Amino acid sequence: MTNTLTPTNQEWLEQQVKEGTFSSEDEALNMAVETLKSIQTDDLSWAKPYIDEARQEIADGKALDAAPVIAWLRERAAR
Repeated sequence: MTNTLTPTNQEWLEQQVKEGTFSSEDEALNMAVETLKSIQTDDLSWAKPYIDEARQEIADGKALDAAPVIAWLRERAAR
């Protein structure tokens, strides 16, 4: 199999191998494919009920204005 990268990606990949981040271009490309596979297979259906609940709370006017929350967090962080 032959793969063609953009010149920018090819240069980046060569630099990563040169710096020792990867032992070879093949290692880097295999890691990239494995990462893509894991992203595509992540099942986030468990989060849907939480998202639905949050959307309903927003629709019901139960959401907080971000400004006071951020101010509160900054105050706590300063202590």
